[in-house]
Amino acid sequence: MIRTYKVLLIVGLTVFGVWGCGKSGIATTGERETNTAKVAKLEEELKATSAARDTFRQKLAQAEEQLRAEAARGLAIQKERDNLNVQLKEKGQEYKELLAQYDSFRKNLKDLIGQAEVAIAPKPQGVSATPVSLSKGESKSK
Repeated sequence: MIRTYKVLLIVGLTVFGVWGCGKSGIATTGERETNTAKVAKLEEELKATSAARDTFRQKLAQAEEQLRAEAARGLAIQKERDNLNVQLKEKGQEYKELLAQYDSFRKNLKDLIGQAEVAIAPKPQGVSATPVSLSKGESKSK
């Protein structure tokens, strides 16, 4: 009898297993339509997402190109600024040198003018300290 129980148990489990496995594979028409609609919707979303991804990749590539161009432009501007700073320092030095030359010239010119004024100025005739006597014929007022 034990053998029959074992056989019945195996046959029963096999029948239930076949019935369970067979049932899960069969979908109703409504479930199929719902699943098909879900799959179609997901495919549309995938296409839209792929298109958006491609668009964003193009925008990213354009932005990176603009960034490279701006970086190159920035480097050129920095070089120009550095060159202008060097020129400004050179011009400042030239200005200082010219200002020193001008001040020296002005000082020399003042010295020369002073020497010329001294040379041109009439020498004062000095009054002697010895009294001059008037002769008898000369009077104090003429």
